Amino acid sequence: MGYYYIIYDMATRFFGYDTITLLTFAGGAFFVWYRFRKLEKQAMYRQEDTEMMFKCLRACLEGQKQLGANGPVDNMIKELNDYQSAKAAGLPGKERVRG
Repeated sequence: MGYYYIIYDMATRFFGYDTITLLTFAGGAFFVWYRFRKLEKQAMYRQEDTEMMFKCLRACLEGQKQLGANGPVDNMIKELNDYQSAKAAGLPGKERVRG
């Protein structure tokens, strides 16, 4: 017999099966809620990082445009604007890509 079985047996005798089931369910629900909140915070930080990289990329492209690099720089600025406007509109990934 393991220690887990002994503790479980004592707890069921003292509290009853329904209470043990309820406590197990509540513990599991709390764990899922806590893990979801943690993942949600990580996703929020990742989104902020992506937005910061877009701002940096835009600043670099605007600087190149001011120095006289046209052509591909103008195209990339236009594609970046199209991507961000489609993302703000909530379009799915494949509809964002221009054909």
